[in-house]
Amino acid sequence: MTSNRREGETEFVRKLFSANHMPPDLAGATVDERVAALLSRYDSTPGQRTALGLSLVRCMEEAPDRPDSVPVLRRVLADFEDALGRTHPLHLEAAGALATALSAHGVTEEAERTYRTALWTAVGTTGEHSDLSTRLRHGLFLFLARHDRLDEALELHRKVKVTDDVALVHRGRLARLLATAGRPLDAVAEYQAALREAEAALGRDHVRTINLRTLLAVLAIDHGHPVAEEAQRGVVADLERVQGPDSPGALVARGALARLVGRLGRPDEAAAMFRDLVHDHRRVLGPQHPGTLVTAAEFGRLLLDLARDREAVALFRKLLPVAERVLGDHPVTRAARAVVRDR
Repeated sequence: MTSNRREGETEFVRKLFSANHMPPDLAGATVDERVAALLSRYDSTPGQRTALGLSLVRCMEEAPDRPDSVPVLRRVLADFEDALGRTHPLHLEAAGALATALSAHGVTEEAERTYRTALWTAVGTTGEHSDLSTRLRHGLFLFLARHDRLDEALELHRKVKVTDDVALVHRGRLARLLATAGRPLDAVAEYQAALREAEAALGRDHVRTINLRTLLAVLAIDHGHPVAEEAQRGVVADLERVQGPDSPGALVARGALARLVGRLGRPDEAAAMFRDLVHDHRRVLGPQHPGTLVTAAEFGRLLLDLARDREAVALFRKLLPVAERVLGDHPVTRAARAVVRDR
């Protein structure tokens, strides 16, 4: 009976988190407009307070530092407790939002107590791997990490009973959290460890392995980490092997690698890579494809940087009429026009 109830609550929370929970007429409004309208309806239509309260929670999650976030969330939380009980997923969701708002306003001790109480309750009612428990654990992790308590934050993950089928997902989440918490070096190390485990357990061609390598490459590139090139070359190899060398994904990955090589101070090598990439774009996607035009323009700008003006002008002169026809008033078109006009 208890197991069935927990499974039901877990499914409820999964649907809850995937829904928008915002009245259709407020979908395009600003946060301020949404909050004002929701509070007015909240007072005048008590029969809809559960749905309206959840919409208010969503607004405050977007802007936890609003001056009214804490009092509004305290009110919603109290109403949820009266109507649903302290262990209901909606009450715990509102408690997590309140903890985030308290943290944003510098009320750190209460924020931590609120996070921990909500997490402990969620684990007991929906399980430690439920969407709700995961969200609350992530919020507490970021709170601790941002207050220079990374060891305590990591302990949250060490205490979770991880089974084989979710271990890699758990490590990937931890890496993302470390990156969000401003710990890119720790995040890279965690991604590397997860990637090694994925390769050993699932193989190089499994979608989870490929996703982990891609996330590692993106993070390493963004932060100038020494493993960036190796990781991105791995992404290219993955996509060429699994999807084919002419697949759109492989072409995009090759472009990212060429840009990275250029940023690493090897412009001549990058230019050679771009030359081959433009050729393959034209062969696979056609000379008029927007991706082909953008890639060719990148190659042209690199040629200019290398003082290979004759090649660059010839490329942009050929590119310009196609860009005008396909892209119209676009940065690629304007760049091509400027080069052709000035030289």
